[in-house]
Amino acid sequence: MRVSDLYKLGKTQPELDFVDVDVDGDTPVFISPRAIALLPSEWGDECAHLIQDFFKEVVSLIKAGKNDEAQALLSVLREPNETHLGLSTKKSRGRAVGDESAHDIWDALNESKAAKKRIA
Repeated sequence: MRVSDLYKLGKTQPELDFVDVDVDGDTPVFISPRAIALLPSEWGDECAHLIQDFFKEVVSLIKAGKNDEAQALLSVLREPNETHLGLSTKKSRGRAVGDESAHDIWDALNESKAAKKRIA
């Protein structure tokens, strides 16, 4: 059952200002930072800046050798379970980035040109 069905909105996805998620399981939809950056609105600009600032902070921590802090920041990239976006195979769990994925992201950033470039 989708949100629009639950609340008897009588509208389909193209008519809604939100993703009409399944309220019982996950909907395999993901947020694209690139799509957010291309939104022609003040809200889109603010979202893009928040994402950029977050990853700038993570890269700054990596450059400073504060790897535990960088991984801790990455490991809190979670979603509320009620969002119902993702790939849970059974019941939604709202996990998003877990500890293992956080380490994988940290590892990729740690090896990136951005992290290797020294601050002048």
